[in-house]
Amino acid sequence: MKAIIISLSLLLSSCATQSFVFDKKHYKSYAPTYTQIDSFFLGGIGQTTVTREVDQICTDKGKKIASVKFKQTASNIFFTAITLGIYSPRTMEVHCI
Repeated sequence: MKAIIISLSLLLSSCATQSFVFDKKHYKSYAPTYTQIDSFFLGGIGQTTVTREVDQICTDKGKKIASVKFKQTASNIFFTAITLGIYSPRTMEVHCI
């Protein structure tokens, strides 16, 4: 029982973030301009390619890209754990300046 509790607490507390920074001066100072949650099933097996023109997200608003972040938050990990990896969400944030 103790091992299960420790395993679950480590699983739910581990988050991952990948960041692509285009403007080092401003990338931390603004809230995300655009947020989207992508869904992956069975670890991405048979996943089709998803292409997003992130520069269009910012230029449509008359701005430029500061950073793009892909996050696996605690809630994303929770849904992955309770579905035993069948459903794996991941959050994308685009920061414009």
